[in-house]
Amino acid sequence: ADGVKGGSFHPKGNLPSLLLDTNHTKYISIYHLNKRRDTCNLEHTFNYLNIPNTTSTSHPQTIYDSPQHLIKFECHRGMCGGLGDVLKGLVSTSLLAALSNHRFTLEIHKPPLHKYYYYPTSSFVVNETPSDLVILNAFDHKGLTLQPKVKDGTLYHPDKSFVVRTNANYVQTLVQFDSVYKDKVIEIFGTDNDQIIRGCMMRFLLEPSPRLLSAAATVLSNLTNEVLIGVQVRTGDRYFKRTSLEQLEGFLDCYSEHLGDKIDEYYTYVSTDLNEVYKVIQDHIPSNNILTYPEKTSSGHSERGCGAPGCEPVMERTVVENFILSVTDSLLPSPSGYSESAALMGEHYDAILFQEFCECVKGRKIEEFMEVIDGRQIPIWTRKKCLF
Repeated sequence: ADGVKGGSFHPKGNLPSLLLDTNHTKYISIYHLNKRRDTCNLEHTFNYLNIPNTTSTSHPQTIYDSPQHLIKFECHRGMCGGLGDVLKGLVSTSLLAALSNHRFTLEIHKPPLHKYYYYPTSSFVVNETPSDLVILNAFDHKGLTLQPKVKDGTLYHPDKSFVVRTNANYVQTLVQFDSVYKDKVIEIFGTDNDQIIRGCMMRFLLEPSPRLLSAAATVLSNLTNEVLIGVQVRTGDRYFKRTSLEQLEGFLDCYSEHLGDKIDEYYTYVSTDLNEVYKVIQDHIPSNNILTYPEKTSSGHSERGCGAPGCEPVMERTVVENFILSVTDSLLPSPSGYSESAALMGEHYDAILFQEFCECVKGRKIEEFMEVIDGRQIPIWTRKKCLF
């Protein structure tokens, strides 16, 4: 269990071969895999018409005339980092494409999202390759240096096509008071809340395919409509350690005590990047309702530590677990882009980190956190309720 303090990836030779059943039809009967997905009506807003500036009620109102040039978001060979980084870059690039009057296309191979999600088909999202393009690589600090150009609308010229590789999150920049795009963003989404904006963009761009739903159903096969709580334990890696053994054990004790008898009534799905975490959980919560991925493998938040063809099951787990976390009824994430993307995809806005759980529930009963959603009573722990 001492390994929880650090986190590591398996050597290439020890990677698993497990791939989930992708022909499973049980997802039809699992509540969590059939939730309504709010896209903020973007399939209509981001749909360019051949009729410029139309005000006809028979057509969706679009934000600009149909453009000639396009922006392609591209992630190959792990250049964009882990899944959380990929989704940050995807959302920023696609939203800026619309705001700067471009069509949009995407190509993501690490992880291969096209195998698990349908991309929208419209006059905005197209399957084309730009010509006479400008290549822009903007990762980490380089992405931050481009924020002034994002705010003043000069990053992507409407008369040029671009291939963009980035992990930058520009949504907060777009809604700042001095952003030229702020009013347009609020008009599109009805809010300047960056969490809601990013969540709607992800759900618009990524529609779960039967393959993804089937894979998730094999993991959640015991469920129909029982309460499902998600916990994502990100321990870190050789570069950045995020969770200590003491933090994890403290959370598990608080969680078990707070839920009381409901620990065996509710289901808890635990996602982690370190196998030793499972043993710690078993020692602290001996419940049959703790769900995990069916084989204890590296979750592979990026492809680091694996090589083809060994990467395929790691990438599958990365995508499937992220999706499962997003469809839980209540989510306790960790401080990571992987957790954040799942929270936003699943509309778990304002969710507290699992490391904050003990402070939040100290001296309080689970009934204080209950909400009724779709006729079901769900405990939801948010920063607002915790009075942080």
